Amino acid sequence: MVLKKAPSPVSSGRGQKEQLEYLYARRSAIDSLIRSLQEYDLSRMQWSDFEKRKTA
Repeated sequence: MVLKKAPSPVSSGRGQKEQLEYLYARRSAIDSLIRSLQEYDLSRMQWSDFEKRKTA
């Protein structure tokens, strides 16, 4: 699956309505990300895992 990067309304200085439309159009991806984060068990990770990701 190839995702096309749309210009961010925040960085281009558009108004609040355009920002909401931008987020609404991506709601399925945002919902999927939220579900993944909710299912991810951070308590099982070691501190060294975070250090590796930070330097990668």
